[in-house]
Amino acid sequence: MLAASRPLVNSPWVCVSCSHLVRKVTLRASVRRRHTVGHIELLGQRHVGPAGTVLSFSNPCSSTNECSTPGKLHVGTESQASVFEEASEDYTAVMVESKPLPPSILELVKTTLPSVLPEPVADDPSVFEERDSDYITYAPAEQAVYSSTHALAHLITDHRYEEAYSLFVELRDLGVVIPPSRFYEQAALASLRVPEESVSRFADWFSLIPPAHLAVSPRKFEEVRRVILQTPIINLHLVTSMALILASKGYADVISIHAVPLVIRYASPEMSRQFLDDFMQAHRLYWNSHRPQDAPYMMKKTFTNVRGIAIRALAFSRRLEEAVALLPDSHNSTFRLTRYTYDVLLRGLRTTREHKVKQHIPLVMALRNQESTSIPAPHHSSDILADLSENAGLMWEIKFPTPIHVSDSLAETLRYLKNGLSSNADIPHPYTIVNFFAAYQLTGRSRGLALLLQRSIRSSYASTSAFVLAEMLYYQKLKQHSLVIQAFVDHFYLSGVPRDDVLTCYNRLKHQQAEFSRQYHVSTEEEEAPPHRVCEYGDGIVLPRGKLWPSAQHCNLVWHSLVAIAPDDATVERLYHKLLKVAADGHSPEPNGLQSIKPLVTPVKVTTSSGAFIPFIKRLMFASGAGRGAKIISNMLTLGLRPNVYHFTELAGRYARMGDARRAFLLLNKMENQTKIGTASSATAEQQDNIFPPPDLIMYISLVRGFILARNLEGALEVDRRMRLVHEHVLGQNEYLDIAYADLQALKQEVAGASP
Repeated sequence: MLAASRPLVNSPWVCVSCSHLVRKVTLRASVRRRHTVGHIELLGQRHVGPAGTVLSFSNPCSSTNECSTPGKLHVGTESQASVFEEASEDYTAVMVESKPLPPSILELVKTTLPSVLPEPVADDPSVFEERDSDYITYAPAEQAVYSSTHALAHLITDHRYEEAYSLFVELRDLGVVIPPSRFYEQAALASLRVPEESVSRFADWFSLIPPAHLAVSPRKFEEVRRVILQTPIINLHLVTSMALILASKGYADVISIHAVPLVIRYASPEMSRQFLDDFMQAHRLYWNSHRPQDAPYMMKKTFTNVRGIAIRALAFSRRLEEAVALLPDSHNSTFRLTRYTYDVLLRGLRTTREHKVKQHIPLVMALRNQESTSIPAPHHSSDILADLSENAGLMWEIKFPTPIHVSDSLAETLRYLKNGLSSNADIPHPYTIVNFFAAYQLTGRSRGLALLLQRSIRSSYASTSAFVLAEMLYYQKLKQHSLVIQAFVDHFYLSGVPRDDVLTCYNRLKHQQAEFSRQYHVSTEEEEAPPHRVCEYGDGIVLPRGKLWPSAQHCNLVWHSLVAIAPDDATVERLYHKLLKVAADGHSPEPNGLQSIKPLVTPVKVTTSSGAFIPFIKRLMFASGAGRGAKIISNMLTLGLRPNVYHFTELAGRYARMGDARRAFLLLNKMENQTKIGTASSATAEQQDNIFPPPDLIMYISLVRGFILARNLEGALEVDRRMRLVHEHVLGQNEYLDIAYADLQALKQEVAGASP
């Protein structure tokens, strides 16, 4: 082993009397293993002074060299000395036989060095090598960022969302830039499980998703839309937050068709306008920062889409003046609208009864025909701007053909329905679909019904609305009222109905279905399986166009079902007061548990009609008498809702059963007089507001049966006389009429037998 040369004058082992002989000592030690202990030899001698003088080590404890230190270094003429052992002949033999060793590495290196070394440079760290990337070190701060963000992703992967959010808040407070990643979309959806902080946490996580230009492939955000837009309770603040974040990431055209109609339809005018401005501003900032050269074109394109969607949503919601306010400026237009959008708005303006609103028709016509404000290209159903079916959840816009009889060939009827549901022009009548439901269910199969539902969902809003209406009618016919509500909640926004009552029924049924389908559930013989929809519909299905806007027909069926399953009259009374609130304000008061999320409010004329009052007038008159029925009709007139023939049929029939022939015939007379004035379609607007509907066959039958139950033969015969003037009785054509005449004949015989 090579030992460095150093002076020994300061060593306690140096003899002070011989210091003049000590200049520099170079020792080379070689340990050779033998039969005994190793030894150290002096392999080289460097003479300082007279020849023959060498340095030697002697035993510090020898008798000839007394010292007070552990040992001293002596200078003498001996060629070798014992260091730790006594002298031996073995050592001498080795010294004689050993050959000179080659020069050491240190000696070889010294021979290559110049006699004078250059002065070192203080600020040059590369003493022995050139600078290399291997020596680059990273700052501790950057290393901390790397570690913390990966720890954040690791927590999310392990579903430790609370810990992840705490770490996120710390990193944000420290100003650490977190790289965007799709990992955070998972955390954003998980944050919705915490209702009190769902909006803020969702926004924090969702804002970390990558922008559109960094996405590997085009994205539609189906899972995000399913969780936020298909939930039974829609949180408008959450919807707007999601839409604005996606717009800021370059996804404005992806989310606009789903979020804009929902916000515009259900938010206040102030919130709607602010949302549109913020949405376009986020879109503008993205393109200005990403590709400024394309920003002007993308702004015009998206502005046309978004404004068109908003105007059509307002027009279908009967908020026509708000729609007109969103039209482009005829003198300084910054965007254009499709002629289809103008046509939708014009149709609403022409059908309204408000003269002040009708005055906007010339302005809309001028903008439609002006090149700077109108896109002359024809509208196509595949256009992203959407077509008539986009808003055709409103049943008043759908024109159904006459119901047809289901043929004996179910395959033929199935083809007819598939073709019709794929078309926006020839959508089958809901009653035709109901008849097919009944016939197909008798076969014990359900695949065909599931295919029809999928075809409707993929086709258009109009097809889906008609099909689900038929499904709800089918359940009502079977008195499966909980399934009526389930089908409604699965496909429609909770608007125009009492949200808390609907959700109570819906959640109870979903819980029963989940419990019964559990893997380890053991059912008893007395336990019946909970009802399920005949069309397979899983919670994971993503509706391509989102949920529908409910029409008055859909909402009416929900009110009917809620009354049917009400356990007592007090519940019915409570539901009726909620109906009055919905009809007046567009929504019903909600319990404290749901007040944090406001209910969706829609125009009364869209989701509330006189049909919703039919189940109440019958149930409440049964509990409180005919006077309650008259009060309900009075409430309808106060709300601007016109009673139909079914309301008067129930009221007149109740009068007849109570034996009040005067009031029963008073109603019948007023209704029969309207036949002379004309039907509602031919009467003027003023006449329509003041006329009773003409009676139909069902009303005559109801009066006949009412008088029969009251044992009033005279009243029954008078109604029969009037009925024969407008309806000819053919035995076997109408089962209900046949039964009424049979009961009338029995009453005649009873009265004749009782007379003297």
